Amino acid sequence: MATEIYYENSYDKPITEQQLGQMTDYNKAIKIDGALKLKEIFTKNNLVFISYYKDQNESETDAINFIITQYSGIAFEIIDKSTSGAFTIETVKGYDKNGVFDPYERISLYDSQGRMIYEKEADDIEVTIMKWYYSYLGHPLRCKYNEDTGLIETVDMISAEDENTPIEIFLNRIMPDFLNNNPYYADATLLPSGKV
Repeated sequence: MATEIYYENSYDKPITEQQLGQMTDYNKAIKIDGALKLKEIFTKNNLVFISYYKDQNESETDAINFIITQYSGIAFEIIDKSTSGAFTIETVKGYDKNGVFDPYERISLYDSQGRMIYEKEADDIEVTIMKWYYSYLGHPLRCKYNEDTGLIETVDMISAEDENTPIEIFLNRIMPDFLNNNPYYADATLLPSGKV
């Protein structure tokens, strides 16, 4: 079993050991046999959180037991990745320091190019559902959905001036055939049934 350790800044970007010496907020990432297994998240040089990447043949209970045994008193999340056709589904669940579900869950869907096209975040207060479309004027579009109806509430362009455009204005003035040409974005379903 080959183990590789590397470091990242707090934005998950790789850093050198020299850069690490100048930081107090960073991640220590551990790969086992070439696959990312966990990240230790440090704030002010103190270990504050664990991100654990569960193997497909590993149960959630085994993962929780490993983490609370190795990292006593640290809150954590378990990340489970699977595939469906050309898509990667990533499910993240949050746990407190005793291994009790937080409750926090995030489900993300990535396309064949590794771009996030769907994200649903849920905790005990609210649910947020968003999808991203990457081919409009060079700026990704983000569609936000109503959790009850599953329909688009707002659309905004990342890094554009026209943020949080009501869906009616977007569909009628900005891109009238968007939903006809891209039916995946019509509602909050996770997996596309046709063209994305």
